[in-house]
Amino acid sequence: SRDTSIEEFLLVCGRRYIEMMLSEENLQIYRFFVSDLYRHPDLVELSYSAGFERAVIELAHVLQDHIDSGHLRPVDTTLAADRFLSSIVGSARHRAILGIDHEGAARREQGLKAAVDNFLHGLLRREHP
Repeated sequence: SRDTSIEEFLLVCGRRYIEMMLSEENLQIYRFFVSDLYRHPDLVELSYSAGFERAVIELAHVLQDHIDSGHLRPVDTTLAADRFLSSIVGSARHRAILGIDHEGAARREQGLKAAVDNFLHGLLRREHP
């Protein structure tokens, strides 16, 4: 069903995004940019455009396809994608940046599944009784 396909897509997309955002390389780049924000604003913008913004745009396109097919209710897809991606890495990324990430893969997976469920609960088109 379409429910399963969008749910599975969000889980796969979410896993990849979490893995990327919590990778040591990504965290080191983030720490560098934060420490040198004012000296290299162009690099910060480039990093944002190539990372988070690109992921938001790609997810927004997928959401729009599902809206167009009538599966999801109409929403601002860019805002929805932004909020979804932010919700799946938020606190885990903050802890990882600080070097105190003790959550573990099982807990992150549990959080991802809850985020996907909550996200879809708000977007799925429901039939009126």
